[in-house]
Amino acid sequence: MPQFLSRNRRLTLEMLPPWAPELNPVEPIWSWLKYGELANFVPDETDVLNKEVLNRLIGLKFDPELLQALWERSGLNFTPMLGFSPDGHRLTLYHEGGEYVWDATPRPEPKK
Repeated sequence: MPQFLSRNRRLTLEMLPPWAPELNPVEPIWSWLKYGELANFVPDETDVLNKEVLNRLIGLKFDPELLQALWERSGLNFTPMLGFSPDGHRLTLYHEGGEYVWDATPRPEPKK
């Protein structure tokens, strides 16, 4: 793992407890599907259920406001790091005070 992380410096490793649904950002999505979108859906076969779940998840991909709201419901503090600029700055987009802000900080030096 250390070798992989050294080759992929934009990734960081976070240790999580063995069972912590409140730290899993997909939990609000499953809740939205189960208790909202599919609450009264009673298919006769699992293939129909599978197709409907996939269709709803694909539709969610095209609704950025809902996706953002579901992410925020997870309560996780997440700052997406978008990559590095040609001059070596880390490009980050984060939400602050109701608006999105760009940050360009110098690329960290690798640890030796």
